[in-house]
Amino acid sequence: TPSVERVRDAIDAVDREIGRLVARRLELCRRVAEAKRAAGVPLRDAAREESVKARYLDTPGIDEGSARRLAESLIGLGLAAEGWDGEGAP
Repeated sequence: TPSVERVRDAIDAVDREIGRLVARRLELCRRVAEAKRAAGVPLRDAAREESVKARYLDTPGIDEGSARRLAESLIGLGLAAEGWDGEGAP
């Protein structure tokens, strides 16, 4: 069986990958915010947020509660990156 240390090393590698992917996602959120502002459309899009949540809920191996929390966290980070000030409905 793998040692605790080897499994932790694998977790650390996954965490680094997740960090890189989240940073990339946030950069893309900033870019989409620029496009939204240029087009004069609101930063929040309830339908898009629901589709993001649904995509995570369909992820194999993640229970519903965890998938929902993950999606909501990523949406919140994205809105912050976009400069959303908390005003207006989703």
